[in-house]
Amino acid sequence: GNGYLSKEEFLIAAEDEELVSRFAALGIDIRNISQFVDTVGGLGSGQEIQVQDFVAKAASLQGMASSTTLQYVSTQVGELQAAVIELAKLVPLPAPPATCP
Repeated sequence: GNGYLSKEEFLIAAEDEELVSRFAALGIDIRNISQFVDTVGGLGSGQEIQVQDFVAKAASLQGMASSTTLQYVSTQVGELQAAVIELAKLVPLPAPPATCP
C-alpha cells in the first residue's frame, strides 16, 4: 500500500476473522469495527491515517474491552463540548436583573 489506511480499507480488512483474532489476542476488541476506527483514527469517509500512527493508537487501547468504549465516549464528549460552546455563541445572554436603589 501507500503507507496510509482509510476507514473503508480497514472496514474491508476487518471482515477477515484472522485479523479480528489477532486484535483479540492483543487484548483489543474490534467487534464494533466502525466505533473502533472512529476512536483510533477519527476517520471520516475518504480520510486516511498513516498506518504507523494507526498501529500506535490501536496499541494504546490494549487491555479490557471497555478501553475502546471509554476512548469512544471521551471522543464523543469532546465533540459534544465543542458543539455546546458553538451553540452558546448563538444564544444571547439574558439581561441582568434590574437593581433597586
